[in-house]
Amino acid sequence: MEEEVLLPNLPNEIAIQCIARVPRSFHPNLSLVCKSWRSLLGSPLFFSTRSHLKCTQPFLYFRIFFHDFTSKWYVLDQCDGNPRKISPLPLIPSPTLNTSACALGPRLFVLGGSVNNIPSSNVWVFDARTNSWEAGPKMTVGRRGPTVAVVNGKIYVVGNVLNNSTFDSWVKAECGCLCIALWMVVGSKRNT
Repeated sequence: MEEEVLLPNLPNEIAIQCIARVPRSFHPNLSLVCKSWRSLLGSPLFFSTRSHLKCTQPFLYFRIFFHDFTSKWYVLDQCDGNPRKISPLPLIPSPTLNTSACALGPRLFVLGGSVNNIPSSNVWVFDARTNSWEAGPKMTVGRRGPTVAVVNGKIYVVGNVLNNSTFDSWVKAECGCLCIALWMVVGSKRNT
């Protein structure tokens, strides 16, 4: 099967580099050009090309809480030079309270929380390349408002595990190696 030409009269390798230089704020419009462009914009090759060309832009993700205990995620997009452009993210398919979040590469990870006051092991992943949420690998245990950090490309989650009807802040730390969709326990006892 012959590869579809992205830009007439240019090899696809050059066309990808040209398209990769377009600021991210224009990507929704670019995705409407044709199916091959839409596919390209969500591909790991496109993201790695943008990274290699130093064409990625930083984003600030934040969540606003409302009086009815709901919340919504937003992104501060500074791609087009307008530092005040705030855009809402699509809704998380299964919203929870008391979640924690971190960013790793082009993804925002929302971890744990509680549903009906029961700690959740859910992980939701927002991919900035596709502007969509997907379920990530569940943590080994439910956590309500855990402490989260990214170290050397791995996500570490500590604390707030329901233990004998109380929340224990230092029980069972775990490390997420999400490139292989795996959580590993890295500590299970409190330091005394």
